[in-house]
Amino acid sequence: MKRVRVPLASALLCAFAWAAAGEIQPPDTGKLAWGLFETVSSEITRAGTGQPARLTALLTTRRPVEEADLALLRGLGYSVLGSFGRMIEVEAPADLYVDVETGLGSLDLVLSADFPPTAQTNDFPVPLDSVPVIGAEGAWNLGYGGQGTRIAVIERGYTDHPALDALDPAFYVVSPGSGIGTYEHHEGIAALSAHGTSCALIAGGVAPEAELYLLSFASGDRSELDLMDWLACLAFAVQELAVDVVTTQIWFDYPTCHADGTGVLTEAVEEILAGTGTSLVTAAGNWAAGSGSSRSFHAGFFADEDDDSCHDFDSGAEDFLNRNDLRFRGQAGDRVLLMLEWDDWGSEQKTTDIDLLLYFTAYDQHPVGVSRTRQAGRTGAPSETLEITLPYDGEYSIVLEDRAAKWHGLSSEGVHFHLYLINATRLFSALEHHSTAGSVREIATSRSPQVVSVGAVAVDDPTSLRTFSSRGPTWDGRCKPDLYAPDGIGGTLYESFFGTSAAAPHVAGAIAVLRSVNPALSPADAVSTLRASAGCLSSDGCGCWSEAISIERAVEALLGE
Repeated sequence: MKRVRVPLASALLCAFAWAAAGEIQPPDTGKLAWGLFETVSSEITRAGTGQPARLTALLTTRRPVEEADLALLRGLGYSVLGSFGRMIEVEAPADLYVDVETGLGSLDLVLSADFPPTAQTNDFPVPLDSVPVIGAEGAWNLGYGGQGTRIAVIERGYTDHPALDALDPAFYVVSPGSGIGTYEHHEGIAALSAHGTSCALIAGGVAPEAELYLLSFASGDRSELDLMDWLACLAFAVQELAVDVVTTQIWFDYPTCHADGTGVLTEAVEEILAGTGTSLVTAAGNWAAGSGSSRSFHAGFFADEDDDSCHDFDSGAEDFLNRNDLRFRGQAGDRVLLMLEWDDWGSEQKTTDIDLLLYFTAYDQHPVGVSRTRQAGRTGAPSETLEITLPYDGEYSIVLEDRAAKWHGLSSEGVHFHLYLINATRLFSALEHHSTAGSVREIATSRSPQVVSVGAVAVDDPTSLRTFSSRGPTWDGRCKPDLYAPDGIGGTLYESFFGTSAAAPHVAGAIAVLRSVNPALSPADAVSTLRASAGCLSSDGCGCWSEAISIERAVEALLGE
């Protein structure tokens, strides 16, 4: 239910913001995303005549990267940290990024630049209470427990634990090399993680006779584990270890497509998988819930019926002035991440441009946080990301501003957008206008039959879909997730392990078991066999909400062929 805003002044977020700003046009960020632009500007100012700090950036390119491109960047003073597909991670002094002759604006190859996205997790014989729910014991009794197969788990790290030792895994730390699609590796663990250990226990517990490889990221001198590290792990697992299945429960705080299976990230993943029989199993995500969860999702079409350059979240609100924001309650110190992207990925020269602003509702003349990357007339990604520590207890208002209309004679009217919210500190006690359909995002939206997205059902009722489990349809109309498996399970390092992170490794173990029945089984056939093992519960116009997979029924089906 929409809450009426008081006092009256707090109903005029957009109007007051522009008045307070004196109608000053936001700066042109060039090819740099807002956060990187702000940091570069700050470092140049801070350094004065001295040497600015070195910053790491992820460059998105017009075409697949070639060795000559890396040589050119090195010649201009950029250090290349890794490259896959149409992405290059570099490090350079802050002022180099905006230098007239050698900066990114002078490089036709480069479309946009942002900070590298960082990895986020979706949260003895192994006594998993989900084993009987998915029919794993029945498959073992038939003689199939994953023998002759290999499973790789990619996580931030793992914890030394007797239950994990019993599975006799091999541990590797992987980092990107300086060439295109290259990597380096050594034995070991990069970091301690209960999440990674729990996922490994599930995959190995479902397929106890499979060889288990546990890969973690090597961040080097960098403070965060990022996308290049993860891609290096995937390439190592697929190309060198030649595993049958990889499972990963990691998502990145960096939009790369409009949930339609395209974009630089899915391109890089599919290039690594191409020509192999490896399945990549990924958590569908936990974005479908609203109030009472730590993350949420809202989808809509940009509309501005009152012509104030701000999106109408609720154009039919009885309170005419209370339509331009999406509200949530937070506490001082909460770490909140907002990600906005809209459907202008297919064009190189952008015609739409939306800025992302966050206000404390009671004091709304000045935003507490903004992301104002310029997209109109530029080649940057149609996205904005804002990460902020909330300064006050109380209600906050998210506002989407049509920069294209306000300053560039263009319009964002009618463009379809996705807005993702996460409170890393606590649950949202109240949140307006959340959406469920379409909440699955990359990599889970991939069109490749080798990429398998997994949703969550309750372990104590495998016919009950978890409300938070992300689902389709994708923006191009495909049904996701591909399969469902249990969460809320015991037998890991958590008392009860909830989320699609718990569901995904069940499917990885299941695929390994099926490959032990038929080593030539293709990734697509493995998915279709598992899908047929689960009953259809209901349909919402995008296929079936299915119950949990049954490995026993899937094995029986293969044996009967």
